[in-house]
Amino acid sequence: MVGQGQVYVTAADEQAGRRWLIAAEATTGRELWRRENAFTSYPKHKVNSFATSTPALDAEHVYCLWQAKDRSSLVAYTHAGETAWELDLGAYKGGHGTAVSPITAGPFVVVCDDQEAESSVIAVDRKSGEIRWRTPRESDRACYSTPCVFAPAGVEPQLIVVHSYLGISGLDLASGRGLWSITPFGTHQQRACASPIVYGDLVIGTSGFATSEKNTVAVKPAAAADGVEEVYRVTRTA
Repeated sequence: MVGQGQVYVTAADEQAGRRWLIAAEATTGRELWRRENAFTSYPKHKVNSFATSTPALDAEHVYCLWQAKDRSSLVAYTHAGETAWELDLGAYKGGHGTAVSPITAGPFVVVCDDQEAESSVIAVDRKSGEIRWRTPRESDRACYSTPCVFAPAGVEPQLIVVHSYLGISGLDLASGRGLWSITPFGTHQQRACASPIVYGDLVIGTSGFATSEKNTVAVKPAAAADGVEEVYRVTRTA
C-alpha cells in the first residue's frame, strides 16, 4: 500500500512469533520505521503467511489488521509510526490461517471477520477507533474476501461482502443494515477468497474449491423488484 510518500508492507517471522508493519520511503526504498506485533504461531495453509493482510490508509493513519488464534486487533498508526488507537477484536478461528484485509469506506475502517466461529462485519470510526456498527454473520466457514464499496448514481453507498455460502450481499454503509443478498455459489465444499469488484452497475464475486467447481457470478443489485438479479456466471471445474 502506498500513500503519503511512503510504502507500507507487512512481514512475519514464524519461528520468532513476530510480525511487523514496515514503512519505507517511496522514492528510495529506505526504511523509515517498523512496528512489531507479537503472536503465538497457529495452524495455517502451507502457502499462506502470518502477514497476508494488506494495510489500509488515509491521510491521517495506516490501519493494520493483526489476526491470531489467541487475539486479534485492528491498529491505527500515524504516518510517523505512532500508535493512534488499537481495537481488540477477540480470537480468530480458521484452519487455513488469516488473509482478509481492512478497507477505508466513508468515515469507517471496515473488517469482514468471517471465520469458523462467531462472525461479523465491523465498521470502526477512523478517528477514535470505536465500533460504529457490527453486523452479525451466521458463518462457520472462514472466508478471505475483502469487501468493496458500490456507489451507483443516486443511491447511498453500499458495502459489498462475499462468502461461499452466504453469497454476495449489500450492506448499508452508514448502518450495516442488510439491503440485499443472493446465494449463487452452491453448497459444495468451497471458499471465497477473492475480493468482489464493481464494473458499472454490476457487482462481481467469486467462490470455489481447488479441485471442484469454481464460480464467478455477476449480479445487478438494482435490476429486480427483490433488489438483485443474476446477470451471468462463469463456471469451471478444472
